[in-house]
Amino acid sequence: MSTKVIDISKWQSLVDFSTVKSMGIAGAICRAAYGTTMDTKFLSHTTGANAVGLITGAYAFATYHYTGNCTEDNSVEKAVAQANALISILQKTVITGPVALDLELESGKSTSLGKAAMTAAANAYMDVLAAAGYTPYLYCSISWLLGRMIPDSVNYPLWIAYYNGAGLTSDEFPTTTYGKGMTAIKDRIALWQYSSEADAAYYGVSGTALDINYAYRDISASGAAVAVSAATVATEATADTVSESVAAAPITVGDVVLVTGQGKSSASGTGRSTKNFTGKSMKVLKIKEGSAYPYACSTYLNATLSIFTTGWFKAEQLSK
Repeated sequence: MSTKVIDISKWQSLVDFSTVKSMGIAGAICRAAYGTTMDTKFLSHTTGANAVGLITGAYAFATYHYTGNCTEDNSVEKAVAQANALISILQKTVITGPVALDLELESGKSTSLGKAAMTAAANAYMDVLAAAGYTPYLYCSISWLLGRMIPDSVNYPLWIAYYNGAGLTSDEFPTTTYGKGMTAIKDRIALWQYSSEADAAYYGVSGTALDINYAYRDISASGAAVAVSAATVATEATADTVSESVAAAPITVGDVVLVTGQGKSSASGTGRSTKNFTGKSMKVLKIKEGSAYPYACSTYLNATLSIFTTGWFKAEQLSK
């Protein structure tokens, strides 16, 4: 199956799930709740994802751990109460993938929970989900996991956010301090949210940016952990697979393509370099055969004139 998954909420109000699936996305994890309040798009999102055969997961943005909502002494009780409220929301639709507890802090919010209490409350929340027949995941940033929890004591698979995936394939974590922290627990990471800036329009989603993730497991509710192998990497648009896809399906003027790396300001390749457009969708406006950088592309997906050219790119930098 594909190794990519999106996550969406009411902020992505319009989603063409047929396009999502056609772009190679395996599943959609839909926000079910903020605290105990159902996301206004949860039912329509899960219905749409299920209708086209996407694996359909859910997540809840927790608030039980906020200062003023709990103490160290009652944090487990408060977490269980929010988990039970989530179950009543999940039962309104069909969930075929994981259900994640989302731990983070909004701007202006704080928490007084120490690592032990934070971890115990999270496990209690996910225990409730498991008892109800769901597959719990913990979503948090790598800095949150390492700084606010006891990683070895978390009892369920991890969905880690760390926006540092540019230029990496699915089996590579960054060589930064946090990236090395991820490598140390890689066997426990089910999903890596490697970007919050995927091109929403490219995937058929309203808005300008979209959260996107690598999946290291079969995320269907019955899925087991799978090893990340060379075969997995081959699905992730490395240079070799991009070249093969271009050969199989030639890129033509008018195509919307996914770009990797920097382009040039001229087809000859002698001009200045553009910024790095890795992961960005562009429209092909012109092709200059025989040139070092033959494809004139634009970030303006409705453009038809070459005056809107953003940069010139090589074939191996583009994938349909």
